Amino acid sequence: MPVVYPANYGTLPSTLAGDNDPLDVLVYTREPVVPGALIRVRPIGILKMLDGGEQDDKLVAVPADEVDPAYTRVRDITDLPEIELQRLQAFFTVYKQLPAGRKQIELQGVGDRAAAFEVTRAALLRFAAEEGD
Repeated sequence: MPVVYPANYGTLPSTLAGDNDPLDVLVYTREPVVPGALIRVRPIGILKMLDGGEQDDKLVAVPADEVDPAYTRVRDITDLPEIELQRLQAFFTVYKQLPAGRKQIELQGVGDRAAAFEVTRAALLRFAAEEGD
């Protein structure tokens, strides 16, 4: 089943998420971002999910105002059009359905800007702790 990511997909540098990988981030932009590019973003929410029973939250962000002022009024995930939230959840519901036998995904809801900062802070601290060992 071919599906396309609903936003630019990448990771937040110097973080370690619950799945022991860098924190995943989806960035809404007007144009696709060049693969490998590093851009300044503003976290607006979090998609909470389990991937094969392992916490695998996705940070949802928009470009910082100095990168693209088109998103100036988007401060929280609830500021996105409802259809974007539906597309986001629909994508992560089906993106690992094929081939059969892959890990199961369980969506656990959407968190606001404060939740996004909390998850980001925890991932930054986890990375710092691992680097210190």
